[in-house]
Amino acid sequence: MAANTKILHRELRDGRTVHLQWFYSIVFAILHVLTLVAFLPMFVHVSSIVVFFAMAWIAGGLGVTLGYHRLLTHRSFVTYKPIEYILTIFACLSWQGGPIQWVGTHRLHHTESDEPGDPHSPRDGFSWSHLLWIIHSSRIGDDPEKLTKDIQRDPVLCFIDRYWY
Repeated sequence: MAANTKILHRELRDGRTVHLQWFYSIVFAILHVLTLVAFLPMFVHVSSIVVFFAMAWIAGGLGVTLGYHRLLTHRSFVTYKPIEYILTIFACLSWQGGPIQWVGTHRLHHTESDEPGDPHSPRDGFSWSHLLWIIHSSRIGDDPEKLTKDIQRDPVLCFIDRYWY
């Protein structure tokens, strides 16, 4: 594969070819550039630093780690439905996708850990396992719903998944 197309199309260890999703890529780039702009001397203020770390904790810690991963993927605890929905919305702030896609991807990751078919295996490279899987297609193949039937039974989670962005 030519070096200039490696970012646009990537062949994984298991033979799958994935393609760059422009929408995710552009939004990710804009969000990260805006984050860097917030640290320019003219914008730096204690409140901006507090907001930065608060949003990182809300989106990553509460949303992705607690909501998507522990609650929705593994069902390792039970909470009231409004809390489940709030944690899911917090996770959407991370721009890693809606709950059906994210949970399906992560359940497949645990099923196929470090084997062919793992959607974000570190064997496909450090950058792939930590970031690039988010901005490429075919994270869990053509049928993410197969692994997320429990989530699909909840109409509010389906609504959040449809409009997560």
